[in-house]
Amino acid sequence: MVYDELMKSVEAFDNEELRDAAMKVLRKVPEKDWEEFDITGLDESEWILKLAGFGMKWAKKTAGRVANMTEAEADEFDKEMREMRERKRRKASD
Repeated sequence: MVYDELMKSVEAFDNEELRDAAMKVLRKVPEKDWEEFDITGLDESEWILKLAGFGMKWAKKTAGRVANMTEAEADEFDKEMREMRERKRRKASD
């Protein structure tokens, strides 16, 4: 799974600030959305820039989607996102 590979790569960063910033992005985006993300051949600084761009693109797309949701759909989306973040927190602490 791409998400697990990304987590391992980020955990191996020497630079603590880059590692913390990358972890924040990884935790915000659902695991399934990382499947299209590819860092093959990029060094740490190059793929951090790609990671940030990917996170911003995902947030923009999600904001547009949420803006068109009914209240019930928005509540369900919020619930899914909270569950995802909790799952990722538990996974990270294991």
